[in-house]
Amino acid sequence: MPRLLRTRLAKNYLLKIIIKSFNWIFSIFFIAIGLHIALYNYPFTYQHSFLINKIFTSLEIFIVFLFIARTSSKIIVHYFSKNDSVLPATSIISNVIFIAVIFLGILVILEGIGISDVPILTTFGVGGLAVSLALQDTLSNFFAGIHILASKKIQPGNTIILENGQRGKVTDINWRNTTLLTPDNNMIIIPNSKISTSIITNYSFPEENFSVSLQIGISYKSDLDDTEEKTINFLQKFVKNTPGCVKGFDPILRYQKFDNSCITFSIYLRVESYSDQFIVLHKLIKSIHKFYNENNIEIPYPIQNIILENSKNLNN
Repeated sequence: MPRLLRTRLAKNYLLKIIIKSFNWIFSIFFIAIGLHIALYNYPFTYQHSFLINKIFTSLEIFIVFLFIARTSSKIIVHYFSKNDSVLPATSIISNVIFIAVIFLGILVILEGIGISDVPILTTFGVGGLAVSLALQDTLSNFFAGIHILASKKIQPGNTIILENGQRGKVTDINWRNTTLLTPDNNMIIIPNSKISTSIITNYSFPEENFSVSLQIGISYKSDLDDTEEKTINFLQKFVKNTPGCVKGFDPILRYQKFDNSCITFSIYLRVESYSDQFIVLHKLIKSIHKFYNENNIEIPYPIQNIILENSKNLNN
């Protein structure tokens, strides 16, 4: 995409974010200003006028910071979503930015009405210790979520399997939970602290595509060189014509062992994503079965030979 076009699209998207952030805030802001002007000119006493002025000024400042919080959180998350080098775009990032801007707005309001920030920050520091003891589980999940995002080992869109066998695609990482969407279209909600201490297989990291294998057995009467050559040629055509297969990867065939009734080998392909493996293997089994039947390559049934030895008891 040309750089100029990308720049225009980015500007249009940012404009949409700003317009959307106005939403109901725009109406409330101008209602507050209208009431402020109307009541300011009303013949109240000095004390009442001073109090009304402080209340509406604080309300207007809060609305402005609310608008900044909504806009900045969406813009930064959008920037993160377009840049892989920074943190992933998740709910926890949006919430942290939103809360930080609102907290800053509250400090500005308190400073504006004559309340010093230093005692408040000191109170937050002392009270924060008590709150942290009461909310150990919540804070543990919050910082575990920050750790997960900072490590970039798990990101939204990744397909992962937990050590207990549960698997799914990561849809979001918020301040408390990581949510997975399973292949059955169900939602798994896992505390971040559990995710950070679990053994996890990430099928999307470091690459989205990965290898799949299929084990096949052929008759002992088969010509192994001829079977290998025909199978590789078949697989190359299969990869080229099947959606979900990685086109630049050459299929691999490796003989493995002499089994009870056949000689077994495995074939290896690469698929574009975890979910593609199921349909690719489905099509591969059907296609290779048809191909072997057409080329008289036998996939034998399991066979057991029973040998009865002669004995005197048996002859009698």
